[in-house]
Amino acid sequence: MLVRIFEAMAVPVGVPLSLYLLAKLFPFKPDALPKESVSLDALRSKYAKWDRATLIPFFVFWGLGSYLLFQGLIWIFHHSLPQSHENRYVMLPDQYFFALPAMFIGILLSALSTDLLYRFLLRENYAEYLLYGNMRFGIDGWKVIRLMSILVVVPSMIFTLLAMDCYARFTDNHLITNRYWGFGEIAHNYGQITKIKSVGFVENLRGEIIKNPYHIVYFNDGSSWSTRNTFYRADQELKLSDEKEKQILAFVAKKCSKQIEQYDFLKKEED
Repeated sequence: MLVRIFEAMAVPVGVPLSLYLLAKLFPFKPDALPKESVSLDALRSKYAKWDRATLIPFFVFWGLGSYLLFQGLIWIFHHSLPQSHENRYVMLPDQYFFALPAMFIGILLSALSTDLLYRFLLRENYAEYLLYGNMRFGIDGWKVIRLMSILVVVPSMIFTLLAMDCYARFTDNHLITNRYWGFGEIAHNYGQITKIKSVGFVENLRGEIIKNPYHIVYFNDGSSWSTRNTFYRADQELKLSDEKEKQILAFVAKKCSKQIEQYDFLKKEED
């Protein structure tokens, strides 16, 4: 019930609160107003329809830009992977990892594209329209855009670079991982594997036990590698990924001469 209440309050409370905070942090200070004083009401009667119409190009640019950026990131990712004839199998992050940075950067690109469009359409009236927007909310819009550029682009780039450098590959002699929170490959030969576990169920954030099969490989140096998260997919199609993952781990088990231990559920991967 509380969750539903918070969801219902999120938009009507969150949006006005956000605008209030932005107005406090980035107040609009009209240093260079037109020589002839212009009231907000006069500007509203002239530009309100233009303001409402901004949603149309914004969402068009956002959808198109996010999609093209998403596809571009996937293309770069697949062409940046180590292409080796030694690879028998490769497991990669879920490609939808790149949808999140594409979506957030897409918002920024959409805002800039919409602004350029309005500069072209309004021409000499653009400055007056910009003044109307700033006066309407009491916010210096360009200061907000500059801050959002830093807050969106920098984390998105870090997130993307880490995802592009994450994979697991299997050769005839080694299991080689390049983990998300790290740089460079870690290679273990199959003789270093002490055991392999196959687990059928996991506990989600709400404490529910749900079916989500994964494997854990343990090494004699005390480290382990798991397919529990979405950093390692054997195939981008989930059902095919599960089947191919079983095939890959069967290959690993054969190489290290170990039986795969079957578990319904583990509280800890170290168990």
